[in-house]
This record gives sequence, structure tokens and C-alpha cells, in this order.
Amino acid sequence: MKNNITKLRDARVFKRKGWPLNLPVKEVTFSTEYSVRWFALHKAHDRFMRALAKNQLRADKLRTISAEMQKCDAFIGKLTGVPPGEEPNFKTERDKYECLLMSYFIAERAMPFVNFWRDVLASDAGGVNSMDVPKWYDDAEDER
Repeated sequence: MKNNITKLRDARVFKRKGWPLNLPVKEVTFSTEYSVRWFALHKAHDRFMRALAKNQLRADKLRTISAEMQKCDAFIGKLTGVPPGEEPNFKTERDKYECLLMSYFIAERAMPFVNFWRDVLASDAGGVNSMDVPKWYDDAEDER
């Protein structure tokens, strides 16, 4: 386990957020199944964004993101080894990290993003303020 921050820029971001500068950094190799689910979710998002860049707000592309989210949720369930609401029973430390990372991303990034665009499609809204769109990724400029 490493116990340092490798870039000064990272330390500055941590300091602005009020995080301790000596957080331990844990190196984990993700499973193939996790990587497949993670990249499929992001690929679906990329396809949606490419369509959006062409001024084509497409419900089928949004449904693809939702379908990938459901696959991620099934994977999370497989990692925990128990039904939702019960205490997780992870087989390995890696299972725990994969579950936590994917669960956090789905809840904090993917779901708000999909719900926002689902509402836009349902309302037939004309224009969308880009500041209202929930973030999928953090922008490097936001952290400076």
C-alpha cells in the first residue's frame, strides 16, 4: 500500500476539499467482470453523448445506459452475496472495493444523469442549460 499522493495538483484538490493529505492510496487490480461492466456503462454514456453532440436526443441511447446500469446492479448483487438491504458478505477484499466503487458511481453519477435526461425527454423541453446536467465525470477545471 502506498501512503503518499503522487502529484502536487492532487494535494491541492484534497486541501480545498478539506480532506487529509495523508490518505492511504490502495492499489487494487479489478476483476475482468468488473472491467467489462464498467467499460460497457461508460461506452453507453459515450454513445449517448455523441448523439447529443449531433443534436439528437435519443431515447434508445438513454435506454442503453439504463440497461448497463441494471447489469452493474446485478453485478453488485453478485459481489455482496446477499439480497438488497442485508449486510454484504464479500468473498474477497477486491469484491468489497469493486462493490463500493460501482455502487457509488451508479447512485451518485449515473442515476441522476439518466433521470435528468429521462425528464427532459418526457417534457419535450426545448433547450437545456448545460449547468443543470448532472455530472458524469469531474471536470479537471472544476478542481483548480
